[in-house]
Amino acid sequence: MLCCLQSAVAQTYTLPASGTAAYTTCSGVLYDDGGPSNPYSPSANGTVTLTPATAGNKIRLQFNQFFMESGYDRLTIYDGSTTSAPVIGTYDYQNPGTVYATNSAGTLTLRFTSDSYSQYSGFAADIACVTTVPQADLAVQGASVQPLSVVPGTSLSVNCTVYNLSAATAQGSSVGYYLSSDPILDANDQLIGSSVGNTLAGNQSSYRTNSLTLPASTPTGSYYVLFVADYQNVVSESNEANNVASVSVSIVPPVTDLVIQQAYISTTSTAPGNVLGLSCNIVNQGNITANFSSVGFYLSTNTTLDANDQLLASAFGSQLSPSYSQYRTVSTNVPPGTAPGAYYILFVADYQGVVPESIETNNITAASIAVVPPSVDLVVSQAQLSLTTVMVGSAASISTTAYVSNQGNTSAAASNLGIYLSTDGTLSANDQLLTTGQISGLSAAERYYSYGQFALPSTLAAGTYYVLFAADYQNQVGETDETNNVRSVMLTVVTPSIDLTTTQPSATPTNVAPGNSFSVSSYASNQGNTLASSFSTGYYLSANSTLDATDVLIGSSTVSSVYASGYANVYGNATIPVGTPTGSYYILFVTDYLNQITETNETNNVTALPLTVVPAGIDFVISQPSLSRSSAGANTVLTAYATIYNQGTTTAAYSSIGFYLSTNTTFDASDVLLTSVASGSLGPNGYVSRSATFTIPSTVTAGSYYVLYVADHQAQVAETNETNNVSAVPLLVTAPFNGVVVPFSGTNTITTCSSTVYDHAGNDPYYDGANGALVINPGTVGAKVQLVFQSFSVESCCDRLTIYDGPNTQSPVLGYYSYNPGTVTATSTNTTGALTLHFTSDGSVTGSGFEASVLCVNGTNTGLQPDFVPSQPTVGTTAVAAGSSLSVSTQLRNQGTGAAASSPLGTTSLQTPPLSRLTC
Repeated sequence: MLCCLQSAVAQTYTLPASGTAAYTTCSGVLYDDGGPSNPYSPSANGTVTLTPATAGNKIRLQFNQFFMESGYDRLTIYDGSTTSAPVIGTYDYQNPGTVYATNSAGTLTLRFTSDSYSQYSGFAADIACVTTVPQADLAVQGASVQPLSVVPGTSLSVNCTVYNLSAATAQGSSVGYYLSSDPILDANDQLIGSSVGNTLAGNQSSYRTNSLTLPASTPTGSYYVLFVADYQNVVSESNEANNVASVSVSIVPPVTDLVIQQAYISTTSTAPGNVLGLSCNIVNQGNITANFSSVGFYLSTNTTLDANDQLLASAFGSQLSPSYSQYRTVSTNVPPGTAPGAYYILFVADYQGVVPESIETNNITAASIAVVPPSVDLVVSQAQLSLTTVMVGSAASISTTAYVSNQGNTSAAASNLGIYLSTDGTLSANDQLLTTGQISGLSAAERYYSYGQFALPSTLAAGTYYVLFAADYQNQVGETDETNNVRSVMLTVVTPSIDLTTTQPSATPTNVAPGNSFSVSSYASNQGNTLASSFSTGYYLSANSTLDATDVLIGSSTVSSVYASGYANVYGNATIPVGTPTGSYYILFVTDYLNQITETNETNNVTALPLTVVPAGIDFVISQPSLSRSSAGANTVLTAYATIYNQGTTTAAYSSIGFYLSTNTTFDASDVLLTSVASGSLGPNGYVSRSATFTIPSTVTAGSYYVLYVADHQAQVAETNETNNVSAVPLLVTAPFNGVVVPFSGTNTITTCSSTVYDHAGNDPYYDGANGALVINPGTVGAKVQLVFQSFSVESCCDRLTIYDGPNTQSPVLGYYSYNPGTVTATSTNTTGALTLHFTSDGSVTGSGFEASVLCVNGTNTGLQPDFVPSQPTVGTTAVAAGSSLSVSTQLRNQGTGAAASSPLGTTSLQTPPLSRLTC
């Protein structure tokens, strides 16, 4: 059985952008001033009053759309006929949901304000009249209390969420907090605080938080904190029995409990009289503040504090809050005369006993320490030399660095560090003192950084030696261990040497004609230990890889110097002698070919690289040809780019390129010379990039062509291959464009109801730097211009089309578009019906532009009519009471030949008719 709901399209109402409006109705849809399709206006400040058409009824608004600029644009709803009536709520981002009038007249007043910046789709609300207004229903959820154990007179932190479980707005949502002996609110419970809450829309929630003070006289025991929604009963609710939530708490007596944590001693073994660093944290584990938090530090033979223990130091501490800790640190000494043995440092909280505590037996933490006999022990560590290899007879200064440390537990007096030259790692009477350094007095575990310099004896022979670093070399300090004072660093003395080699030889090209030059490069390496001064690398042409008297010197390069174990980059040029027979050869790279340097090895100076001597010849080819545009009309200026490359073996005296227009890719006499570029000589394997500008001849008809890039187009150069000089790039020559365009610059005006408009380049990509406008007036009096965009492609970041609702660029802006605008129509408030298009582009990156059909709507252009067809209808429910709301939706398709100015059938809310009007 097919059922149909008979109803006319709902009446629409708008809240004006300024001024006031009043409507008497019981149905329809209320919009902002932009209506169902457009954004609301900037700088709006308008008011509307809705009065029920049926006496005794009350207005109900059900908001099914709400989108505004949060924080700046606002809708305020008043429960009455003016803006002096009570405020139901002010909304900028949260959908008001369903709003009812509760005043006797049943009226609602709405005021909308917006700033001058962003505008959005605004709001839409279904209007209805009701005889009864549902009541709010407030409930508390998520109640929590911190802490759950509290002392009388201290603070509690409370938070919760108030929910309105009804569809009706609550005029208030305050929460009261009560202290109770049970979870039920009654007259005996004590109010200890509250949180104010304003109106709360239907089916919405609001978070509440507060800090409460527990009465100081509250007896200890188990209690409840009651969270009471609408605790002053200002909201009439449908259910008054669900307003209370409870959290159990314990009220406990005040206590203080001080303890020590993280006790620390700077050393666990020390001698009498030495300094000790002591630190710890003192913690108040109680529930009230301790007035003092001092710590005493005792030396004891056990872990129990008694009268025999010696107070070493103390650290004063002021008030300490419950659950908080403070850091304490002191520096003290082990008492002189303390007998060696095992001891404890006792860290004692409230060591003077001035703070009453709930537990007095947990104030002490003990840390063990050993008191040992005094000791001094000097050692050397991290000994280093600036040079560990030197030449025989070198006068170089060698730097030394080292640390001298006191490993003992007692301070050491000042001493000296001796630096010796030895043939082994052991200090003996045969070793030679090189230099000394003063070491200041050192405390236990302290170290001193020492540095110095020395020069080796000039007569020192090549060999392996040791530099000895001897702490207290004069035996000025008595030590517990005199056997660990020396550290050694090996030093090698070598004979000077130079050994030159050539590595990584290369030649460009490796196919060279007689009489031609080519570039060479290599690395000259010095494998010796001494600087090699200036020398030369020679390049020989050889029939094999061995240097002999038959080889021909064809070039050389000078090397200024090469450090020991270093290398130098060597670059040069060589020339194949005229008359050299073609064939396979070697280029010999001969380091120090003039024997300027005396080397330890003279047999490793030659490195060979294969080279082919080829017949002389020139061969031009074109590479990387391109055009500034792939399609253009006659008389268009284009730029061509290409690289001409000589892949032959001989320098060409000329290297020109000709650019021809052809119907195919083959160069012949019918092709039209567009332009050419002339270049000078071009060496073997050389190339040069060229560009040229030309104009497509006005006589060329539309069609597919090729631009031929012809190397040596005048045949000035004899080549070994004359068949590879041409490269082709396709070019589409388009028909002349005669359509309507938005001009590149300036302003044009047209009057039409049937046309197509383009960007300034028509069918071609638009140009950089555009800034032009087109005014489109309707060709029919009283009609509105409508644009339907078939294509739209511009640089999204920087190029855009601006459409104005009127005959100039001072008219209101309908939109800024870097993407397809779809369909754009002059608005109902535009009395001229005109639209103005303004297109701008920056200085780089373009696109294909745009194309749009121009139509007129609401005029006499009857040749283009819309034809609406709904599809996929849906109904929110299949059972509904008469007089209640029903949500329906459908998709709407225009299968006509003309655009529709609006399409009012969409998702809406309809008032169902009486049952007698429902037909099946």
